[in-house]
Amino acid sequence: MIRVDEDNLCPICNHSDWCLIAENGSAAICARISDGSVKQCGSAGWLHILSGDFKPVKQKKRKPIPINWSLVQKIYVNNTVPIPNWFYSAPVLYRMGLGWCDDSWTIPIFDGQQRIIGMSRRFMDGSKKFVRGSCHGVYALTEKPKPKGTLLICEGYTDTATAIGLGYKAIGRTSCNTSEDVIEDWLAHIYYDRIYIISDNDEHGAGQRGADKLAKRLFNLKLPLKSIIIPPVKDLREWYDRGLTKEELEKLL
Repeated sequence: MIRVDEDNLCPICNHSDWCLIAENGSAAICARISDGSVKQCGSAGWLHILSGDFKPVKQKKRKPIPINWSLVQKIYVNNTVPIPNWFYSAPVLYRMGLGWCDDSWTIPIFDGQQRIIGMSRRFMDGSKKFVRGSCHGVYALTEKPKPKGTLLICEGYTDTATAIGLGYKAIGRTSCNTSEDVIEDWLAHIYYDRIYIISDNDEHGAGQRGADKLAKRLFNLKLPLKSIIIPPVKDLREWYDRGLTKEELEKLL
């Protein structure tokens, strides 16, 4: 099965992330909706059998809800933000704009010109979701980006924070099959000497397929992409948790 993306939304919940579609269009695993499914597929979601002639089609993207995200971010960061116990380097998360809303931490999402276009939320139980009206983009430092040097393109905010904590410049996709236009716009404004994509090493291979797709796009744009790095474990954060040092990563790069 293949991951849904912004061009092929889930036929069950109409979202562009988390869900899966069979390549022949015969079934879908929806991570959100159980009604009408034939069974649950572990943590992946619920299996829905589609009609034999069903073919995923490009659907119209939902119009973004007009929200003053910069104002929202100011409110969230001015709240009393609990120190996260789920990440080793809270200072990096604060530099990425960590805030607090009711019962969850918030992380801003940026477009290619570093404007806030949405928010991710992480709850106390570890669950995550986007604030309604958010758009896909990248996680990054709230500071003005510095050109040149090495850029690591990661997936998710904890991998991005891990890369920054290791001393690299980094941005992170909101999911493995999104944000290509935003990354292209980001790299059109800021030049780096070398670029690496850090893929997730996930069970279904979606992270690697998404990394391959992004790599082809950057290669066609003649950007200084050097290679894709696939961690020997699930992702860069877990790799660091298991002892990865900057010296080891730099030698690999």
